[in-house]
Amino acid sequence: MLQILACCLGTDIGLIQTCWAAFKDVVWNHPDVTATDEEITTYNNAALSRDTFRVCINPEYENHRDSDNIMTLDHPLTYKATLFTARNGALPVYISSLYCRRE
Repeated sequence: MLQILACCLGTDIGLIQTCWAAFKDVVWNHPDVTATDEEITTYNNAALSRDTFRVCINPEYENHRDSDNIMTLDHPLTYKATLFTARNGALPVYISSLYCRRE
């Protein structure tokens, strides 16, 4: 998560870790933390390449790889969605998926 934030802000992870340690309680307890559409788009673009399967995970398929250094999934699709939260109500989010061709 902090790596994604560093990417969004264009800074190094060390500065993000220092700031997060100092301000995390303020951030989590602030009454108005609704993100703008631009902030959501920036976050999603930075997060898309992290913690995402890039290869077919079924070892029976030709596109399966043991590591994800070569992306074998394709046809990226992004959908607008809504995340319902107890604290901030409904938030706009994007859901992205990649397709594994069974070859």
